[in-house]
Amino acid sequence: MKLFKRIKNSSSRIKGNPGGNVAGFTMIEIAISLAVIAIALVAIIGVLPSGFNIQRDNRIDSLIYNDARFFTEAIRTGAKGINGLEEYVDVLNGKSAGGLTPREIIGVLSIPNQTNTAIVRSIAGTPAEMAPQTKDMAFKYQLSCALTSFRSGNTYPSALETNLYELTLKFNYPVRGDNTVVIRSATERIFRTMISGRLYIETNSNGDTLYFFER
Repeated sequence: MKLFKRIKNSSSRIKGNPGGNVAGFTMIEIAISLAVIAIALVAIIGVLPSGFNIQRDNRIDSLIYNDARFFTEAIRTGAKGINGLEEYVDVLNGKSAGGLTPREIIGVLSIPNQTNTAIVRSIAGTPAEMAPQTKDMAFKYQLSCALTSFRSGNTYPSALETNLYELTLKFNYPVRGDNTVVIRSATERIFRTMISGRLYIETNSNGDTLYFFER
């Protein structure tokens, strides 16, 4: 009989019988646990947007830095070895860039002593962004290119003025679907360098005057 009672009591505890020794959570404990989880979730959700923004800004800075190097070298070398650029440039000096070759695009951007602008879809972007179905989703910016003659003043030899130029590349973004810069939230990145060499002039089939550095 005693053995039967011990087995019965053990079975009641295993099944969670209220008369057993198994204790559960009270409503207060459950409420406190839910409150702690909620506070943690609010903190995590509050940090996520900031992390996404930092990741986005870092990616944009990387794209612009690589594109700045590309355009600098393209202008410095007189557009030698440049292929496929026409797929990324939509507007050039306020006109559609359709039909222009990569060499002609660089020739227009190299016109000295004036600011030449282009609407460009990032050259350093992923190939998936360049597909016809997704190219409108690619990162787009306005490129302002200014190639100005070096001014020696009284410090440097005057001969430098004929063979030395200052190149300024200015990137403004974001750009709307109609190829205009969003002024209120515009971000600007500027790159400057010096280019030495002699500019020569070509004329394309449309009668446009193009400039290239001799190499």
